[in-house]
Amino acid sequence: MNGTNEELNAFTRIFISQQLENVVWLRERCYQVPVNVHDVSNRVSSALNKEPCAAGTFLGTRKKDRFKPSIALIDILSSKTDRHAVIDDHSAWLFLCGRDVFGKSISSCTVTRGPAIVLNKQQEVLGYGEIVWPITNKDNIAIKNKLDRGDFLRREMTKTKRKMQR
Repeated sequence: MNGTNEELNAFTRIFISQQLENVVWLRERCYQVPVNVHDVSNRVSSALNKEPCAAGTFLGTRKKDRFKPSIALIDILSSKTDRHAVIDDHSAWLFLCGRDVFGKSISSCTVTRGPAIVLNKQQEVLGYGEIVWPITNKDNIAIKNKLDRGDFLRREMTKTKRKMQR
């Protein structure tokens, strides 16, 4: 167990006051595991003298002493926080492609500065970003994209391109 809950809690405290329960670290990866699965996992680990490679809902990783959240964690936090920014449909697509959001694209926002969970008009979680500029300034970037649902596909495409170049 190389990660600590303190790293996870430091991130989640930005959005919610309570700590997540049933959190397990496997190497540098963090999971939320149902209690019964955690008990079985511990018994199997002891019997086989091996640690599982994954368990439960993936919450994020520890990279260079920083916690990097997963989109599943952002989904969990979204229903428990009021730190939301709702953006229009065109910007939602651009956000999913890794782009930042201009002030004119924000329909509503409960945050004036700092991290916010980015939603589309249907209240679906797109990811999270950092409010860096007043949203009233319509022509500037207001939300810097930190993580979006398209990240996984972009990483997979990069891996595929690397394999094809070999």
